[in-house]
Amino acid sequence: MAGLTLPHPYVRPGWFFKMCVYWHGYFILLGLVVQGQWERAAGILDNLVHAVERLGHVPGYISCKTACRSRSQSPYLTAAISEVLAYRDDPAWLTRAAAAAEREYRQYWTAEPHLTELGLSRHFDPGNDGCVTVPDTAHYRAMAESSWDNTGRFGTDTTAVVPVDLNAQLFAWRASASCWDSQDRPPPGGRGPQPGGR
Repeated sequence: MAGLTLPHPYVRPGWFFKMCVYWHGYFILLGLVVQGQWERAAGILDNLVHAVERLGHVPGYISCKTACRSRSQSPYLTAAISEVLAYRDDPAWLTRAAAAAEREYRQYWTAEPHLTELGLSRHFDPGNDGCVTVPDTAHYRAMAESSWDNTGRFGTDTTAVVPVDLNAQLFAWRASASCWDSQDRPPPGGRGPQPGGR
């Protein structure tokens, strides 16, 4: 559970969280975009890209002291890239961010043990890094990865469920990435400055 130094400051989600949390980080990024705090939003995204480059996926949480490396959380990396893309018109940056997104998609979310025989993905945490849950079972660790902590929606074995929301997010992931090559891409939600003065 050794930490990972992040290149940019991040906004803590509050309560007892003293680290960058993937799920919360995406929604914090959306709030920063709405507020016009593009540099800070871009910094949060760059932290996520940095994590993928170093670890192969965005861990559930990261700080300089600890990182939950054995699991991720709901995959929002391409959605975050699409939000910041309206602000950052930099082909080299997009190439780097897209490579990280592709790596996480192919090597984490659509690879074993996440990929099932149905060709769809599930939540799974092997529990091999000390990133524990209470109680610490495969069911609760996978539930923590789903970002639906302590819910009955997965029954008694989260690892046996192929959740529609996860697979819809992965579909949206591919759809977002396919739009990045378009020269006429609109800014997400029509917010923020537009590349090239559009």
